[in-house]
Amino acid sequence: MDKMIEKVKKSLEALMMVFNNPRLIDDLSDEINIKLLEISELKNRNSKLSEMVQELQEEAYLVEATKWELHEQKQTISERVDKMLDEAIRGTLGYDDQVRFKQLEFMDPEGWCIYRASQEILKLDVYKEFIVEDTMGWFEESDGHELKNYLEIAAFGDCTYKVIGSMHEALESYTIDYASQEYKVYEASLYALTARKLIDKLYEAEPQIKLQFIQNYMAMPEKTLIEDRNEQSQDSMKTIIGEVLDEEMEI
Repeated sequence: MDKMIEKVKKSLEALMMVFNNPRLIDDLSDEINIKLLEISELKNRNSKLSEMVQELQEEAYLVEATKWELHEQKQTISERVDKMLDEAIRGTLGYDDQVRFKQLEFMDPEGWCIYRASQEILKLDVYKEFIVEDTMGWFEESDGHELKNYLEIAAFGDCTYKVIGSMHEALESYTIDYASQEYKVYEASLYALTARKLIDKLYEAEPQIKLQFIQNYMAMPEKTLIEDRNEQSQDSMKTIIGEVLDEEMEI
Protein backbone atom coordinates (compact mmCIF):
# COMPACT_ATOMS: atom_id res chain seq x y z
CA MET A 1 0.00 0.00 0.00
CA ASP A 2 2.84 2.32 0.90
CA LYS A 3 4.47 1.66 -2.50
CA MET A 4 1.23 2.57 -4.27
CA ILE A 5 0.95 5.81 -2.34
CA GLU A 6 4.58 6.61 -3.07
CA LYS A 7 4.04 6.02 -6.83
CA VAL A 8 0.94 8.28 -6.88
CA LYS A 9 2.90 10.98 -5.05
CA LYS A 10 5.67 10.88 -7.67
CA SER A 11 3.14 11.13 -10.48
CA LEU A 12 1.48 14.14 -8.81
CA GLU A 13 4.86 15.78 -8.28
CA ALA A 14 5.68 15.27 -12.00
CA LEU A 15 2.34 16.83 -12.95
CA MET A 16 2.93 19.75 -10.61
CA MET A 17 6.32 20.32 -12.21
CA VAL A 18 4.67 20.44 -15.61
CA PHE A 19 1.98 22.87 -14.46
CA ASN A 20 4.54 25.02 -12.67
CA ASN A 21 6.76 25.13 -15.82
CA PRO A 22 4.89 26.78 -18.74
CA ARG A 23 7.90 26.42 -21.03
CA LEU A 24 7.84 22.64 -20.62
CA ILE A 25 4.15 22.67 -21.51
CA ASP A 26 4.93 24.68 -24.65
CA ASP A 27 7.70 22.26 -25.60
CA LEU A 28 5.37 19.31 -25.17
CA SER A 29 2.71 21.10 -27.20
CA ASP A 30 5.20 21.81 -30.00
CA GLU A 31 6.32 18.20 -30.01
CA ILE A 32 2.72 17.03 -30.19
CA ASN A 33 2.07 19.39 -33.12
CA ILE A 34 5.18 18.08 -34.94
CA LYS A 35 4.02 14.52 -34.43
CA LEU A 36 0.57 15.46 -35.73
CA LEU A 37 2.16 17.01 -38.83
CA GLU A 38 4.28 13.89 -39.38
CA ILE A 39 1.17 11.74 -39.09
CA SER A 40 -0.61 13.98 -41.60
CA GLU A 41 2.32 13.73 -44.05
CA LEU A 42 2.40 9.95 -43.69
CA LYS A 43 -1.33 9.82 -44.43
CA ASN A 44 -0.78 11.95 -47.54
CA ARG A 45 2.07 9.70 -48.66
CA ASN A 46 -0.02 6.61 -48.10
CA SER A 47 -2.80 8.17 -50.14
CA LYS A 48 -0.40 8.96 -52.99
CA LEU A 49 1.10 5.46 -52.83
CA SER A 50 -2.39 3.98 -53.02
CA GLU A 51 -3.07 6.09 -56.11
CA MET A 52 0.24 4.99 -57.68
CA VAL A 53 -0.54 1.33 -56.95
CA GLN A 54 -3.93 1.74 -58.58
CA GLU A 55 -2.37 3.39 -61.64
CA LEU A 56 0.27 0.65 -61.92
CA GLN A 57 -2.40 -2.03 -61.68
CA GLU A 58 -4.34 -0.37 -64.50
CA GLU A 59 -1.17 -0.06 -66.62
CA ALA A 60 -0.31 -3.72 -65.97
CA TYR A 61 -3.77 -4.71 -67.14
CA LEU A 62 -3.37 -2.64 -70.32
CA VAL A 63 0.08 -4.17 -70.96
CA GLU A 64 -1.32 -7.68 -70.53
CA ALA A 65 -4.23 -6.91 -72.86
CA THR A 66 -1.82 -5.44 -75.45
CA LYS A 67 0.45 -8.50 -75.19
CA TRP A 68 -2.49 -10.78 -75.90
CA GLU A 69 -3.59 -8.64 -78.84
CA LEU A 70 -0.06 -8.67 -80.27
CA HIS A 71 0.14 -12.43 -79.78
CA GLU A 72 -3.10 -12.85 -81.73
CA GLN A 73 -1.82 -10.58 -84.52
CA LYS A 74 1.48 -12.45 -84.67
CA GLN A 75 -0.36 -15.77 -84.87
CA THR A 76 -2.54 -14.49 -87.69
CA ILE A 77 0.49 -13.16 -89.58
CA SER A 78 2.37 -16.42 -89.06
CA GLU A 79 -0.52 -18.45 -90.47
CA ARG A 80 -0.78 -16.22 -93.54
CA VAL A 81 2.97 -16.36 -94.11
CA ASP A 82 2.98 -20.17 -93.82
CA LYS A 83 0.20 -20.38 -96.38
CA MET A 84 2.19 -18.20 -98.81
CA LEU A 85 5.31 -20.22 -98.09
CA ASP A 86 3.61 -23.48 -99.06
CA GLU A 87 2.47 -21.92 -102.30
CA ALA A 88 5.93 -20.50 -103.08
CA ILE A 89 7.67 -23.81 -102.36
CA ARG A 90 5.23 -25.65 -104.62
CA GLY A 91 5.95 -23.04 -107.24
CA THR A 92 9.68 -23.84 -107.17
CA LEU A 93 9.21 -27.55 -107.80
CA GLY A 94 9.70 -27.01 -111.53
CA TYR A 95 12.95 -25.10 -111.12
CA ASP A 96 16.35 -26.38 -112.08
CA ASP A 97 18.02 -27.58 -108.84
CA GLN A 98 20.67 -24.87 -109.00
CA VAL A 99 18.08 -22.13 -109.50
CA ARG A 100 16.07 -23.49 -106.58
CA PHE A 101 19.18 -23.53 -104.40
CA LYS A 102 19.94 -19.91 -105.32
CA GLN A 103 16.50 -18.93 -103.99
CA LEU A 104 17.47 -20.38 -100.62
CA GLU A 105 21.19 -19.58 -100.50
CA PHE A 106 20.65 -16.47 -98.33
CA MET A 107 19.81 -18.81 -95.45
CA ASP A 108 23.26 -20.39 -95.54
CA PRO A 109 25.71 -17.45 -95.71
CA GLU A 110 28.60 -19.38 -94.16
CA GLY A 111 27.96 -22.51 -96.19
CA TRP A 112 27.49 -25.01 -93.38
CA CYS A 113 24.37 -26.56 -94.87
CA ILE A 114 25.89 -27.09 -98.31
CA TYR A 115 29.07 -28.42 -96.67
CA ARG A 116 27.11 -31.05 -94.73
CA ALA A 117 25.23 -31.98 -97.90
CA SER A 118 28.57 -32.43 -99.66
CA GLN A 119 29.78 -34.62 -96.79
CA GLU A 120 26.66 -36.73 -97.07
CA ILE A 121 27.05 -37.26 -100.83
CA LEU A 122 30.82 -37.78 -100.96
CA LYS A 123 30.99 -39.67 -97.66
CA LEU A 124 34.30 -38.02 -96.84
CA ASP A 125 35.74 -36.39 -93.72
CA VAL A 126 37.88 -33.39 -94.57
CA TYR A 127 39.90 -33.75 -91.37
CA LYS A 128 40.80 -37.35 -92.19
CA GLU A 129 41.53 -36.59 -95.83
CA PHE A 130 43.87 -33.73 -94.88
CA ILE A 131 45.37 -34.84 -91.58
CA VAL A 132 48.65 -32.95 -92.07
CA GLU A 133 46.90 -29.78 -93.17
CA ASP A 134 44.53 -30.01 -90.20
CA THR A 135 47.50 -30.44 -87.84
CA MET A 136 49.03 -27.31 -89.36
CA GLY A 137 45.87 -25.35 -88.51
CA TRP A 138 44.61 -24.80 -92.05
CA PHE A 139 40.96 -25.30 -91.07
CA GLU A 140 40.81 -23.42 -87.76
CA GLU A 141 39.00 -20.41 -89.22
CA SER A 142 37.42 -22.09 -92.25
CA ASP A 143 33.72 -21.72 -92.93
CA GLY A 144 31.49 -24.26 -94.64
CA HIS A 145 32.29 -23.01 -98.14
CA GLU A 146 36.02 -23.50 -97.63
CA LEU A 147 35.60 -26.96 -96.10
CA LYS A 148 33.30 -28.00 -98.96
CA ASN A 149 36.03 -26.96 -101.38
CA TYR A 150 38.49 -29.27 -99.64
CA LEU A 151 36.00 -32.13 -99.80
CA GLU A 152 35.78 -31.58 -103.57
CA ILE A 153 39.56 -31.48 -103.81
CA ALA A 154 39.71 -34.83 -102.04
CA ALA A 155 37.04 -36.31 -104.32
CA PHE A 156 37.82 -34.75 -107.70
CA GLY A 157 41.14 -32.91 -107.42
CA ASP A 158 44.32 -33.55 -109.36
CA CYS A 159 46.77 -32.57 -106.61
CA THR A 160 50.45 -31.88 -106.06
CA TYR A 161 52.07 -31.98 -102.63
CA LYS A 162 55.11 -30.51 -100.91
CA VAL A 163 57.24 -32.19 -98.29
CA ILE A 164 56.84 -30.93 -94.73
CA GLY A 165 59.73 -31.89 -92.49
CA SER A 166 61.13 -35.23 -93.54
CA MET A 167 58.10 -37.51 -93.39
CA HIS A 168 54.92 -35.62 -94.26
CA GLU A 169 53.37 -34.04 -97.34
CA ALA A 170 50.91 -31.17 -97.50
CA LEU A 171 48.71 -30.01 -100.35
CA GLU A 172 50.51 -27.54 -102.58
CA SER A 173 48.21 -27.08 -105.59
CA TYR A 174 45.23 -28.72 -107.26
CA THR A 175 42.97 -28.62 -110.30
CA ILE A 176 39.38 -29.79 -110.62
CA ASP A 177 37.63 -30.42 -113.91
CA TYR A 178 34.32 -28.77 -113.11
CA ALA A 179 33.04 -29.63 -116.60
CA SER A 180 33.52 -33.39 -116.11
CA GLN A 181 30.45 -35.59 -116.08
CA GLU A 182 31.42 -36.94 -112.67
CA TYR A 183 31.51 -33.48 -111.14
CA LYS A 184 28.26 -32.39 -112.83
CA VAL A 185 26.42 -35.40 -111.42
CA TYR A 186 27.75 -34.59 -107.95
CA GLU A 187 26.90 -30.90 -108.33
CA ALA A 188 23.31 -31.62 -109.36
CA SER A 189 22.88 -33.92 -106.36
CA LEU A 190 24.49 -31.32 -104.12
CA TYR A 191 22.14 -28.51 -105.13
CA ALA A 192 19.09 -30.77 -104.84
CA LEU A 193 20.03 -32.08 -101.38
CA THR A 194 21.03 -28.66 -100.03
CA ALA A 195 17.78 -27.13 -101.26
CA ARG A 196 15.80 -29.84 -99.45
CA LYS A 197 17.76 -29.26 -96.24
CA LEU A 198 17.25 -25.48 -96.44
CA ILE A 199 13.53 -25.89 -97.11
CA ASP A 200 13.28 -28.03 -93.97
CA LYS A 201 14.99 -25.21 -92.05
CA LEU A 202 12.75 -22.65 -93.74
CA TYR A 203 9.61 -24.17 -92.23
CA GLU A 204 11.11 -23.62 -88.76
CA ALA A 205 12.43 -20.12 -89.50
CA GLU A 206 11.10 -16.75 -88.33
CA PRO A 207 8.39 -15.08 -90.48
CA GLN A 208 10.91 -12.49 -91.75
CA ILE A 209 13.08 -15.26 -93.24
CA LYS A 210 10.07 -16.92 -94.82
CA LEU A 211 8.99 -13.61 -96.32
CA GLN A 212 12.45 -13.06 -97.77
CA PHE A 213 12.25 -16.41 -99.54
CA ILE A 214 8.77 -15.59 -100.83
CA GLN A 215 9.98 -12.23 -102.12
CA ASN A 216 12.96 -13.91 -103.80
CA TYR A 217 10.53 -16.30 -105.45
CA MET A 218 8.27 -13.49 -106.65
CA ALA A 219 11.26 -11.60 -108.05
CA MET A 220 12.35 -14.45 -110.31
CA PRO A 221 12.19 -13.73 -114.08
CA GLU A 222 9.08 -15.23 -115.64
CA LYS A 223 11.04 -17.55 -117.92
CA THR A 224 12.51 -19.41 -114.95
CA LEU A 225 9.12 -20.23 -113.46
CA ILE A 226 7.07 -23.31 -114.27
CA GLU A 227 4.70 -22.72 -117.16
CA ASP A 228 1.44 -23.48 -115.38
CA ARG A 229 1.90 -21.08 -112.46
CA ASN A 230 -1.26 -19.07 -111.82
CA GLU A 231 -0.68 -15.33 -112.49
CA GLN A 232 -3.67 -14.40 -110.36
CA SER A 233 -2.14 -16.33 -107.44
CA GLN A 234 1.12 -14.45 -107.99
CA ASP A 235 -0.66 -11.08 -107.74
CA SER A 236 -2.50 -12.30 -104.64
CA MET A 237 0.76 -13.26 -102.98
CA LYS A 238 2.24 -9.81 -103.68
CA THR A 239 -0.79 -8.19 -102.06
CA ILE A 240 -0.59 -10.41 -98.99
CA ILE A 241 3.15 -9.78 -98.60
CA GLY A 242 2.50 -6.03 -98.56
CA GLU A 243 -0.25 -6.43 -95.97
CA VAL A 244 1.88 -8.65 -93.75
CA LEU A 245 4.83 -6.26 -93.87
CA ASP A 246 2.53 -3.35 -92.99
CA GLU A 247 1.09 -5.30 -90.05
CA GLU A 248 4.56 -6.22 -88.79
CA MET A 249 5.58 -2.55 -88.89
CA GLU A 250 2.50 -1.66 -86.82
CA ILE A 251 3.38 -4.35 -84.27
